Amino acid sequence: MRGLFHYYETPRFREIAFLLWPLLFLKLATEKATLRALRAINPSEVMEIGGGWGKFARQVALLLPRARVVSVDSEPAMTRVAARHNRVRNLRFVTGDFYDLERGAECVLLSGLFVLLWPREDAMAQLWKLTGRAAVVTLTGSTWFTRALRHFHHATTGLEIRTIEPEEFRELAESQGFSCEIIPVHGFERSYVAVLRKDGP
Repeated sequence: MRGLFHYYETPRFREIAFLLWPLLFLKLATEKATLRALRAINPSEVMEIGGGWGKFARQVALLLPRARVVSVDSEPAMTRVAARHNRVRNLRFVTGDFYDLERGAECVLLSGLFVLLWPREDAMAQLWKLTGRAAVVTLTGSTWFTRALRHFHHATTGLEIRTIEPEEFRELAESQGFSCEIIPVHGFERSYVAVLRKDGP
């Protein structure tokens, strides 16, 4: 099903959407928490999946100047725009689908993508496959705001947002073999950052 807009194929629309209040405020709070988590992991390589227009990947590359950072988006138009506007020495942009990726990185970053993936068990299995040492996933639980946003997102894009509670996500991650640390971000949308680690060999 298609919605009213080709949101994920339109770079400018994806950029403008997050300038609306309170989306910008919530997005910035989540990005700060995500950067803190990445700094603590201090990986030598990062793969961001669902990178969009590349601004956050640029922040990651500047935060970790010795790391190789790859930002992946499924839409070629997004990849082209991101590469043109975010030129950093240790950052590159590629086009690809989450489920089609064969190689991941030491640290995999999913910024807001997991809530669009279904079935969750398949998404978690693919994340395990792509993750070398750790993964950082941004998520939201259910509030009146996220429920309203879910309906709006479905009407405009045709895609379903499936929020997930922190303990439910932890159980799913641990069933795949990850250890899971939950970092709360903001109560308004019950946003949180999940840091997943492969503790075994």
